[in-house]
Amino acid sequence: MIFRLKTSKKTENMFMEIKNKLGITPNILCRIAVSLSLKKEKLTKQEIKKIYKKIDHQGIEFQRHTLVGENEVFYKVLMENYCNDHLTDKEFFPIHFKYHLETGMDNLKSEIEIASNLDSFVKNLINL
Repeated sequence: MIFRLKTSKKTENMFMEIKNKLGITPNILCRIAVSLSLKKEKLTKQEIKKIYKKIDHQGIEFQRHTLVGENEVFYKVLMENYCNDHLTDKEFFPIHFKYHLETGMDNLKSEIEIASNLDSFVKNLINL
């Protein structure tokens, strides 16, 4: 079982930008990003693995429990539903979790750019 996940450098930079602008910590941003990604067009396990292999691992490191905590089964079921396939533990974390984290952070970038404060950011997220 893998207990650590390292984001891309690009995502780490976005974390710092958002934390400085809105005060939201990276672990909370991770959960928001994963949620946004799960709303997007579905991909197969194979497509996600191909994308995952292209993502760098030069960013911030998280402990598994920090990201999924007691909701691990919930996240895994959501990701299995997303790709319509069973995921092994190694596929779920870090592969699928990191894919959704990185994809969701890309989606968040535009929301951060238009948000003037935390309140407007949350309102924009609700309307997505």
